[in-house]
Amino acid sequence: MSNSIKAYYDTNLFRNFVEGNAGSIELKIDDIAGLFSLTGNGTLKSYYSAAHIDDIQGWNDVKKRDTCRIITALTYDIYLYYDYIDNEFKVEFLSPLSEIERVNESNAVGLVFDDIFNDLGELGDNLRKTLKSIELSKEMLAFSRVFLSDGEEELIQQNIPRNVYDFAKQSYEVNQGRMIDLIKYKAMRHMLRDLDSTSKKHLSRLRNDIDRGNYNKFIEYWNILADAAKPILKSALDHFTLMFNFLDYIGLGSEKTPMMNLISDAHHTAYAVVCDSHYFVTDDKRLTKKADVAYKIFGKNCEIMNTIQFIQTMKEKFPSQWPEPGSKS
Repeated sequence: MSNSIKAYYDTNLFRNFVEGNAGSIELKIDDIAGLFSLTGNGTLKSYYSAAHIDDIQGWNDVKKRDTCRIITALTYDIYLYYDYIDNEFKVEFLSPLSEIERVNESNAVGLVFDDIFNDLGELGDNLRKTLKSIELSKEMLAFSRVFLSDGEEELIQQNIPRNVYDFAKQSYEVNQGRMIDLIKYKAMRHMLRDLDSTSKKHLSRLRNDIDRGNYNKFIEYWNILADAAKPILKSALDHFTLMFNFLDYIGLGSEKTPMMNLISDAHHTAYAVVCDSHYFVTDDKRLTKKADVAYKIFGKNCEIMNTIQFIQTMKEKFPSQWPEPGSKS
């Protein structure tokens, strides 16, 4: 249907349906059935994305399988991803479980690089899981050299046996973006520290301005930051990741372990607007705070709701298509 309602779901919504609740609120079977009904008749259209694969690939087999089953039911396996080679967003029909298996097989290659990345801390821990190729590392170092210490650069660039290199190339072809995301994240944090040191500590006051609905000063500093980051802002994913970094840095919805959480949350928020969704559905309160500001600054017309709000909204919009309480659908 050309006039379908579009929604993009954060991973926690799929998990809510598996577990039958949203936080402390029990979800009614009729309400879950209502969303499936709207999806089945074309009234409601959804996508899943590469960000979902990153979120759930490490879960146990039962939880992973059940979540993928719900993803398939609510999206018909419409898969949205960013091709880092062609520098464009693409859509395929792809089962989430088969994509996770493909990515996991690729990521296993990273285990052979344990010795290389042992000294890189959190960056090394994540690169170890998702290493793509030594060639890509060198390409990224062309712009990120200033952000890596000599020791880190030497570790990343040291020679790798040919058979290991071939495996790494295969890994890169399957999951080429994650190393780029991680090194860009490191570069963005460095830029934020630089901006903070030259702002006479004005950044610390930006959160209060945002809480009062005053975005003028924030936008002024955002423009400075975005201009400095131009060489690495290649897509909506990068712009949202930089925005989430900035908001986290000034204390808005701050994460305890920011690297992977911020990248994942920023990507979900970006994919929601890339597929022109009317609604971005998430129960993550930290993500909601940052996404709300990001959509305002970027002028994106996507409404953020939690699971319960979204179900209620769909029920009110399409009452005739909603199952009667207790009915068997």
